[in-house]
Amino acid sequence: MGMRLDMGQIYGILVIEEYYVRWVMFLEIHCDRRRKTPYYYGLFREYVSKNGQPGRRTRGRVSGLAHQQLLALRDFLKSGCPSSPLQGCQIKDSREFGAVHAVLEVLKDLGLDKAIYSRRETWVRHVLAMIVGRVVYQGSKLALTNLWRDTTLWSRCALGDERPDVDDCYAAMDRLLQRQPKIQKTLARKHLKNGCLVLYMVGDRGMLTSARLPELSKAGLGSITALTHGQIQQLLKRKVIEVGLFDEKHIAEVYDPDEAGVRYMLCRNPLTAEKERKTRDALMAKTTEALKQLARSRRKRTNEELAAAVGKQINRWKVSKLFRWEIRNQKLTWELNETLLEQERAFDGCYVIRTDVCSEMLDKAQTVDCYKGLSVVEDAFRQMKTVLLEIRPTYHHRDDRIEAHVLVCMLAYYIQWHMLQRLARLFDADGEGKDRRWSFAGVLERLKTIRQQTVALHNSEVVLQTTPDDEQQWILDLLGVAM
Repeated sequence: MGMRLDMGQIYGILVIEEYYVRWVMFLEIHCDRRRKTPYYYGLFREYVSKNGQPGRRTRGRVSGLAHQQLLALRDFLKSGCPSSPLQGCQIKDSREFGAVHAVLEVLKDLGLDKAIYSRRETWVRHVLAMIVGRVVYQGSKLALTNLWRDTTLWSRCALGDERPDVDDCYAAMDRLLQRQPKIQKTLARKHLKNGCLVLYMVGDRGMLTSARLPELSKAGLGSITALTHGQIQQLLKRKVIEVGLFDEKHIAEVYDPDEAGVRYMLCRNPLTAEKERKTRDALMAKTTEALKQLARSRRKRTNEELAAAVGKQINRWKVSKLFRWEIRNQKLTWELNETLLEQERAFDGCYVIRTDVCSEMLDKAQTVDCYKGLSVVEDAFRQMKTVLLEIRPTYHHRDDRIEAHVLVCMLAYYIQWHMLQRLARLFDADGEGKDRRWSFAGVLERLKTIRQQTVALHNSEVVLQTTPDDEQQWILDLLGVAM
């Protein structure tokens, strides 16, 4: 307000030498309607009587308060504090504010609102509400509109306090889909530099099968993928690679003699090797115990019945190829295939990366790093499909609406990713195991306790926000968000 006043300053009698002065302070509310949105402000005025002569003068200006807040301040000046501070005080409305406010402010700070459309048209505000709602609440568009009494989402997006029409959301999705190419170009200009490499598809072994790779090549797309165990065995049989080329410290690069431009990067991870060894040993132990139980069994079986029982047990643990067994006169004997076991152990932790991208664009180390970066892509899909953004289930039945829904989810993930980068210090300071506390969902829940409440006092209403505690303020500071 520019000045601080207490009741002793507002009401009082002042004597200056021989002059007798009596003054009373009051608030005069004005409305400037020359602006597009009416702007309210207050003036502290006082009636002054000096030596019997009446007068009035301005002592200060109050700006930055809503109309209801100015009315409440005027009533306070007029009536003073009630005998009981809470007498007549009522919280009429309470809505979630903190999480919505934080996500929306980050969205604006990233310039995504301008990337969607430079003008603040109504459909743009609906799109912003759906993107923020996807991060904070998920669910269908109808479910999001049904939250209008419990969230400040729609009012913070300048869509009013009444229940929004879900049909307006659908219409906004149609406009958003039309803008998709321009939004993508805007984001590309912001984040990509000339000459940089864009990976459109880095696939795992289940996605980029032998049948799919030629299709990608015909489409002019390069690929990076890991080979399956069977595909590695085929390379060994063709003598394209050798077991001795796998090394923990150095990446071996081999060109396929039968496929022009195809390269293989041979790698070995010691941690994965130890994990695979322990897993195989555990499965072999279970298989051995099952075979021992069948051998000790006194149940009378024919050779065929016993063979069927052995086949069922030995295939159960997926290591049957490591065992040699036979049945004679209803007796079971077995032994380990040591030669094959040694071959399996030699491949523990070994993996092969295949690519048809030229070495001038990606050398062997960069190719392996790109494949390891697949974990980031997988995490993004996991976030969108099952964890936070919930791209599924899809409640739309038109193809274009489904595309628009996916676009909303992708833009929501764009916001979430940047928020995670800003919150890195929070997660780095977190504990481990049972002492681990923070997740992105936990951050949102912590911010959701910052509420916006409508407080009625006598005949006036004031809208107030919860004051963030130290922990909430730290989160807001990391996000670069002011309350």
